[in-house]
Amino acid sequence: MKLFSDRYLADLLVRSRTPEFAPACDRLRAEVASLEAMGLSVPEVSAGYFHDYFCPEHAVALTWAPHSPKAHRCPVDGEVFAGQPFDGAWLWPVNTSLSRGAFKSALLWRMDGGEAHRRRAEAILTGYASRYASYTVLRQGMRLQGRCCYHSLDESVWLIPLAQAYDLIRESLDAPDQIADDLLIPAAEHIATQQLHQIHNIECWHHAAMGTVGVCLDRPDFIDLAVNSRYGFWRQLEEGVRPDGFWYEGSTSYHFYTVAAMTALATSAAAAGLELHRAERLRRMFQAPVEYAYPDLNMPAMNDCWYFTTLLGECCHNTPDAAGFYEVGCAWYGEAFEWILEANYQGRRRDALEALLYGKAGVGRNPKPET
Repeated sequence: MKLFSDRYLADLLVRSRTPEFAPACDRLRAEVASLEAMGLSVPEVSAGYFHDYFCPEHAVALTWAPHSPKAHRCPVDGEVFAGQPFDGAWLWPVNTSLSRGAFKSALLWRMDGGEAHRRRAEAILTGYASRYASYTVLRQGMRLQGRCCYHSLDESVWLIPLAQAYDLIRESLDAPDQIADDLLIPAAEHIATQQLHQIHNIECWHHAAMGTVGVCLDRPDFIDLAVNSRYGFWRQLEEGVRPDGFWYEGSTSYHFYTVAAMTALATSAAAAGLELHRAERLRRMFQAPVEYAYPDLNMPAMNDCWYFTTLLGECCHNTPDAAGFYEVGCAWYGEAFEWILEANYQGRRRDALEALLYGKAGVGRNPKPET
């Protein structure tokens, strides 16, 4: 089966020609061009740990530069760090940029044509397929190991857009089985060995990756593991989501991180006829941050979270921003969340990728409901 059906792609093409979605198309084109300008190559070795890419003195993220794999500058005082763990951690954004870039390039090819975009997506997929078996687990004997990535959580987040890219271009490939057999299936099987078997945001990402590959490659075993297993989607919702819709870990960052994983699985599963998004507790997960937010729509910094979480911008590291989340929320649950999009788009164009992928026409016209 397909993650993106022929009907969906036809509708996407219509949206991409509609003025309302032109800002999202423009941003997509700019991001694909930016990736191509970076000149990144599929890494020959496994990546290090993202949290090592921070200045030991100032506890701020080092300035990542795509052409500087061996020199990493602190934005506070300019000190340059080299060697491990910094060189290995530098590869984390490389893998993230390439996997998302493969998907965006494939998507742009579907929208605009342009053989260079399709070739770029194919090169990333075949590059990872040729190297995945050679990647070495960096933390022997420890849980939650990745192969390409340091952590199975990162491996899951990295795998999803690669499966999406494959789905978009597979009919154009001379050897699609190579990518399926040497990359997507081995990565999903590896992630399956790293499961926590507990209620946890990381487990939700494991399931999102396995489920996405399962739908893409017609693997009911992966789909069933992701959705119906003992700690699959349904039990994560039942036991991990409090009655008010907030994720049990009590952190605004982990809440949005978990919503991102569950949304990824639900959008993939929809292609297999599974309407996971209709679950009431998933709807409540979109509602809960609205009720927790301050009047200015910033979120309280609770427990282990990024301090910058807001409903007017960045929600969590390595997830969509608030506009991206609530484009999906509006598509699934209707007008109740449109006022959040209105608030986000007062200061920017409607350029979220999720607007192009899932957005409804004419959103953002409803004021905040009275309480």
